[in-house]
Amino acid sequence: MAQAGARFAGSVLNGLAGEIDVIEPTFIDSPLFKSEGVEFFSSKVTLGPEGVKEIHPLGSLSPAEEEMVATAKETLIKNIKKGVDFVAQNP
Repeated sequence: MAQAGARFAGSVLNGLAGEIDVIEPTFIDSPLFKSEGVEFFSSKVTLGPEGVKEIHPLGSLSPAEEEMVATAKETLIKNIKKGVDFVAQNP
């Protein structure tokens, strides 16, 4: 996890420094599945001087991958609710 954090931090700094086309996966407030109640999702993003410049779609998925994403969305909805509820109860 530390290595992933260091890599992501380096990519953020590179984007903020003006490097173009810095692409990293991250867990982000995402529009990809908001209409299904999944406010946050992990996907590739392009970073730039202003932060996240673009959130990339998932692309083509096999039926098995589609099934895994569906399961992940169900789990995420529950986990996001737990996090939101925790914050509301512990201001």
